[in-house]
Amino acid sequence: MLTISDHLEWDDKNEHLVILQDKINAYLEAIESGSLCEEYPNAKDRQIVISIVSKYTPNKDGILFLEKTAGFLESAGYKLEFSKIP
Repeated sequence: MLTISDHLEWDDKNEHLVILQDKINAYLEAIESGSLCEEYPNAKDRQIVISIVSKYTPNKDGILFLEKTAGFLESAGYKLEFSKIP
């Protein structure tokens, strides 16, 4: 499980989405390049989950982004989880 700690508010300009997408892409690069398994050998042959833990509830653009990203990751064999800190 790779966790993104997300402390940013969901804004109307969607700058938050770009930052979040960059973080997810960085994790995908680590997964697909093999560096994740080099650094953490126990991750080999396990289900890869990217978990986003957010301080704020996503706006409607954020929800759409998370749904599309989850679908994309699932088609690549990974999983996306999202949770909001109570």
